[in-house]
Amino acid sequence: MTEQNPAAQQSKSLFYMMLFMGIMMLFLLFPDLRNIIGYYVGFVLDPTIGFGNAYPVITIILAGFLVTVISTVIRHFMTDWVKQAKDREASSALNKELRQAQKDNNLYKMKRLQELQMEQMANQGNVMAESMKPMMVTMVFFFGIFAWLNNFLYDPMTFEWCAFGYSQHFHLFENFLILPHFILVYMLVSISFGQLLQKALKYYLFKKKLEEMGG
Repeated sequence: MTEQNPAAQQSKSLFYMMLFMGIMMLFLLFPDLRNIIGYYVGFVLDPTIGFGNAYPVITIILAGFLVTVISTVIRHFMTDWVKQAKDREASSALNKELRQAQKDNNLYKMKRLQELQMEQMANQGNVMAESMKPMMVTMVFFFGIFAWLNNFLYDPMTFEWCAFGYSQHFHLFENFLILPHFILVYMLVSISFGQLLQKALKYYLFKKKLEEMGG
């Protein structure tokens, strides 16, 4: 039973990945479907962060915040961060012992540690499968909000020129290297804020766990 578990978990990870790729392909290849999804999401987002299409940069930033908060919070509560920390600590300790055994030329210990290392590598399939679960949930929100943002940006009422940061004449659809400016703004907000929010949530979680252990 336990021998089949890693293979089963790897199959589950592959299924999640294929499902994600399949939905992404549908999203990209069928713009009508994307537009319909964006239209219905607009009933919620247009009156809240649309601002009548007048402030597209602010709308992009708020959309980035919204996606980041939803995805980060869902991932945080669906991930066993304590177990992951313990697994990393165990892996680090095992690698350290293995290096020492190789230095000492202790063949018996090397063989035993390598067997344990193989077990750890097999168990990484479990971690990968678990990490895919939050992505499946957050994918719903991501595609919905991004579909709405696509409709919003290509709406004729949206101002394409705006002032942002270093430039007073910032065109949303002009490319910087290979990416349009609006994608860069979205990525800047979502990646940086997501990292800060995730660190804050993990800090609170581990602080709470330490307080429970101490008290």
